[in-house]
Amino acid sequence: MPNKDNNNNEAAIKHLQRILMQKPKDTNVLFELAMVFYLNHNYEKAKELFLKILAIDPNAIGAHFNIANLYRVEDNVPQAKYHYLKVVEKEQEENAFFYLGFLSEKENDFEAAKQYYLKALAIDPKHEDACDELAKVFLQEGNILKAKEYFLKSLEIEPNSGETYTNLGGIFIKERNYSKAKEYYLKAIELLPDLATAHCNLGVVYEKEKDISNSLHHFLIAVQLNPDYVVAHTNLGGLLADMGDYVTAREHLKKALILDPNFKPALLNLHRLPKEKIPNDKPNKTTLFSYIKNMLKKHNNK
Repeated sequence: MPNKDNNNNEAAIKHLQRILMQKPKDTNVLFELAMVFYLNHNYEKAKELFLKILAIDPNAIGAHFNIANLYRVEDNVPQAKYHYLKVVEKEQEENAFFYLGFLSEKENDFEAAKQYYLKALAIDPKHEDACDELAKVFLQEGNILKAKEYFLKSLEIEPNSGETYTNLGGIFIKERNYSKAKEYYLKAIELLPDLATAHCNLGVVYEKEKDISNSLHHFLIAVQLNPDYVVAHTNLGGLLADMGDYVTAREHLKKALILDPNFKPALLNLHRLPKEKIPNDKPNKTTLFSYIKNMLKKHNNK
């Protein structure tokens, strides 16, 4: 059976192309046609048409913004920035400022990123992504108070963001407020049960509180959810070493180093393991392995 949407798109394209045969420089029609291709993921054709519009009208804001989006997705940072800057030269567009901040971050120009995010927020104080990214820049700079301020603002805008609860949990860990960190990680997991980062960081909190059972439980869930999670493998390996299960600890630390051969915490934890087998090197199958198996089974059955 023919796809109704495809038929409608083809009809729209043919209709707009017929108009362009009569009015080849009609930028409004060119833009409509470009957006049809854009929305149907024919990005090369869309880009071709946006460039055609800009050749006719260099000040076409919509064309600049959309072609900037295409270049950004292609990771062509210079071209994306060029076109976003063309947008903000003519119009105070919050999303253009946001993406300029995002691209400046990719270039490690954190000061420029901050200024662009602040401009986005000056136009739209409820721009959640700008709050989040600005908080991350402050965190990168070591400004914990400012990072916390903007993560909290982001949470006011979107109270059900598991990622933001996780980010704030990280702030509270840095402040050594472990009870608050635990509260935020548990909320993050309630909202996003499969968020490996929240499970891993909650495992760290439980380890700080000497709650080894819960720490092990959440580290195990983290590596199950994301088998390539270097930090989770490292944390799990370190905890297992402290528990005397050197064989399994070594497996997870080696896995971490396969993923990132220069990850120092994994190297240090591996170095502190006994080089020779000792009696505890064999896991107690009636305790640790059964515990691991039961915990993973419970998680999978949720």
